[in-house]
Amino acid sequence: MSKEALTEEGVLKLRQKMQDMPHPISRSSTIFSLDCSALFSPDLMLLRARYASKEELICDVARLLKKKGFCSEGLCHSALEREKKMSTSIGNGIAFPHGDPEFVNESRVVLVTLERPMLWDDHEKVDLIFFAAFNMNVQDERRRVETFYRELIPCISDLQTMNTIRQADDSVRLYQALFQ
Repeated sequence: MSKEALTEEGVLKLRQKMQDMPHPISRSSTIFSLDCSALFSPDLMLLRARYASKEELICDVARLLKKKGFCSEGLCHSALEREKKMSTSIGNGIAFPHGDPEFVNESRVVLVTLERPMLWDDHEKVDLIFFAAFNMNVQDERRRVETFYRELIPCISDLQTMNTIRQADDSVRLYQALFQ
């Protein structure tokens, strides 16, 4: 999937794969491999958050990433511009917003769960957000991001996993659950 996953076409492919899944599957192994663990951290998990709009959420996440040195100033604007072109909701109450890789210093995923679902686009309510900030210029980063995309589809199609993430109220425990 590499760089194409960050395009409108990539979001459409992800949305289509979600729709093609016949039924939720059950997983007995870890949710994400240890290779993906560097993309996540407990301090980048905003659980049961409240936001007035997706714009507020996206800018807050970009500010958090910038404060930690993972991105530069333009990430929020580029993510909002991408949302104007095409919604990043992918079905099942999940959104996958992302900005341009040129604004990312170090790849990270910010996981946000909402206390109450919010209208993400004209018709889709969302309560689980994977904000992707990916730098595709380093081979190790590209490999890690490709692994993340391969593991994301089984993760978000598994009802038990989605319930675990949505019900979490402790980011350290959730991080452990994702990578145990």
